Amino acid sequence: MKTKAFLRIAFLFILVSMILSGTLKAERVYPEDMALTSYMVKEGDTLYDLFKGDWRIVSKINRVSPDALRPGMVLMVPMDMEEVRRYSPFPNKIPHESGEEKVIFINIELQALGLYQDGNLLEWMPVSTGKEKHETPSGEFRVNRKVIDHVSGTHPKPNGGSPMPYALRFITPYYWLHEGSLPGYPASKGCVRLMKMDAILLYHWADIGTLIVIV
Repeated sequence: MKTKAFLRIAFLFILVSMILSGTLKAERVYPEDMALTSYMVKEGDTLYDLFKGDWRIVSKINRVSPDALRPGMVLMVPMDMEEVRRYSPFPNKIPHESGEEKVIFINIELQALGLYQDGNLLEWMPVSTGKEKHETPSGEFRVNRKVIDHVSGTHPKPNGGSPMPYALRFITPYYWLHEGSLPGYPASKGCVRLMKMDAILLYHWADIGTLIVIV
């Protein structure tokens, strides 16, 4: 038991050291050398109509879910879609000495989440975290509850009722990762929102007790 606790502390120390040194610091929303053009959204546009099979790439780069598209919104569009398919704002590996099988790593500045299994990056996802005065807490947490059809008990006020599907709670009672709208910036009341397909994947992949690191 003592050995396991020591390894976990060592893992967190190495992880924090890498973040502070810049080794694990995620890149900006997109790399500086990525060739981009821009497109201003028009009335009636959808991500799929605009970009067909590449809509998911554009969605991830802009941190925008399909339901959040609005006329006048400017999207940054990669000129080389194949290059961007290989891009991730997170490193391919993190320390695995702790024995943590699964880690959910969230970078608030970049509005992005990385899934790690046995120290290897499986997938990265765009997110929307807490807006000003409702910031998502940073630190180390654990998934402590899973509810596939969760409904908020506090939003909208006064009696709640907002749907929060595929929800993973990490701070009792109010902070969850769940499906929600991504407008391209922090917009939640403190929860971490994900696009539907990402929320479903995360919900079924994560276990009770899975480590969540938020920076």
